[in-house]
Amino acid sequence: MRKTALFLILTASLLFADEVFDEHAEGELHGRMKKHTEQKYERILDEIAEKDRPRAEELRKLREENPKAFHEEMKDIIKDKMGRPDFRGPEHRHGEGRFEPGERFRAKFKERFAKRNDEFIEWLEENFPEEAEKMKKAFEADPNSAFKNTAYIRSKYRRIFETEKRNPEMAELMKNDLELKQRREQITEQLRYCENEQEMKELEDELRDIVSMRLNVILEKRRLKLEDLQKKLQQIEKEINKQQKDLEALDDQRDSLIKNRLEELIEESKRQKVNWE
Repeated sequence: MRKTALFLILTASLLFADEVFDEHAEGELHGRMKKHTEQKYERILDEIAEKDRPRAEELRKLREENPKAFHEEMKDIIKDKMGRPDFRGPEHRHGEGRFEPGERFRAKFKERFAKRNDEFIEWLEENFPEEAEKMKKAFEADPNSAFKNTAYIRSKYRRIFETEKRNPEMAELMKNDLELKQRREQITEQLRYCENEQEMKELEDELRDIVSMRLNVILEKRRLKLEDLQKKLQQIEKEINKQQKDLEALDDQRDSLIKNRLEELIEESKRQKVNWE
């Protein structure tokens, strides 16, 4: 199986070799551009922090949790810093009615953040209601520091939340695994201070069951990943078969293709060319 997969991947690479360019040179250029962009973003974040520290912290958290969304937000900030005009009419052509720098971004960022946060809390309510209640109370008590104060909740559950959109079955396994790990920590903590032999035996038996269940979860997660790889392999095989058929079809028409092309070249050479200069 491994040899077959390697062969298919190598074959696919050869089939698309004409679309490949110098990746090393591109990588170096991309690296320099990325470094320059990050430096620019950091300067902007420092400027924002001087006037609105909570907002800067929110952006830095967004960069860690969702780099793509952070990049989009930063693009809006840069455009707003330049003061984009409203092109609704000629009265705006000379700069009238320009947006106040940052105003558009703040409104858009708050709207997006509120939407993402609401979706996340709604998901927590269905799956981990106690954590959802903690987040609600944090935002009700102090909206400005709530993002920072609830970061540990997002860090713990966000990956499951995002995975559920793409792969519900995998997300369910992740939830089960998280619950098992939490119970494991509780038992190991109890064992640390347990002095009753009977109680200790019961805890050890439960811990053994949890270890067994966790292994089942791990194996099931590996199975899902394997299925995903197999689907990708099938797609590669399908593309290879298509390319192979196309190649064979062209080869079968070799004589007619050569003849037609030769006639085209000869006909083109006979055409009288006019010098228009």
